[in-house]
Parts: sequence; structure tokens; C-alpha cells
Amino acid sequence: MGDFLRKPVLQYSVAAAGLLVFCVILLANFGAFAQAPPTAEELLATALNEGPQEDRIEAAVALSHHEDVTLEMVHEVIQKSSLPPVRAAAIAALGNRRDVDSLPVLIDLMEDESELVRGRAGIAVERISGLRMGYNPADTPENREQTIARYRQFWEDCQKPDSKFIEFMRDPDAARAHAEKFRRETHGED
Repeated sequence: MGDFLRKPVLQYSVAAAGLLVFCVILLANFGAFAQAPPTAEELLATALNEGPQEDRIEAAVALSHHEDVTLEMVHEVIQKSSLPPVRAAAIAALGNRRDVDSLPVLIDLMEDESELVRGRAGIAVERISGLRMGYNPADTPENREQTIARYRQFWEDCQKPDSKFIEFMRDPDAARAHAEKFRRETHGED
């Protein structure tokens, strides 16, 4: 047998056959792992189904970062999910997107029965509005109520025709430029 493998043509043939078998096995295994990532619709369905809690939370987190997710999907998770961690993941997505139009919903969620949901809503409201009013989701209901009332008043003030708050919340760079211009004008700087 030793003489058999010493012949160059046979050596290359055996090596090529071995390489071919290796490639076939590798491609077969790669195909099993190379599934397409789930779509936003599939993640939404998983987040809202009655499957294992871990799967639902994982889907909600993935959905909140999915490039094709719509605000309607995020709101649907918040409205329909019974799991606070799933709702909290969707709330975080609204805060990360700085969705100004969701502020009234988020302010309402600061009164949710779940401290986790209240906390995420508070963070999202602060992030979108740029205001820090000392909201603490673990505070007494009375103290939370006072802070929430101030955020509601802020939102009402944003609706006034002469208010620029909504415009500035949608474009933080414009808000900074406006604040800098105001500072220069009031301090007499050029």
C-alpha cells in the first residue's frame, strides 16, 4: 500500500477526493446554520404569541432594533403584550427613535402597574423631551403623579402655536443651534 500512495497522480487524486468530501460536509452544515434572519413581521408575531417568555422577550428586543420595524408594530407590542419585559423593550425602541408623537402614550405609561414599564417609559420621555424632572418609577404614587403632571403640562405647552418644542425635539441639532444663538444674543457675544 505504501507504493500505491507514492505515485503522485494517486496522491493528488486521494487528496482531491478528501477535499471534495470535506467541502460537501462543510456546505451541508453551513446550509443548516445560514438561515435568513427573521423579518420584522415574524418577530412581531413571536413577541405577541403565547410561547416561552424568553423567546417573546428576545423577539421584542430584536424587533426594537430591526431595520424594517414600523412605529405601528412597536405600538402594537406595547398595547397587546401582557409581559412587562416585552412592553419595556418596545418602549425603549420609541425612546431610541425619539418618536415625539409617542410622548402622550409614554407619559401615560409612566403610570403603568409594572415598575419596569414605568421606568422605561420615564427614560424614553426624558430622552425625547430632553427634560429631566426627577421621575422615579419606584417613588410613591403621589410623587410620581406630580412629576407626570409636569410632563403632561409640558406636552400641552408644546401644542401651543408659538411653541418650538416639538420642532426642537424632532431635531436636537436645531435645538442646540437655537440655544447657542439665544445665548450669544442675550450675552452680547458674536
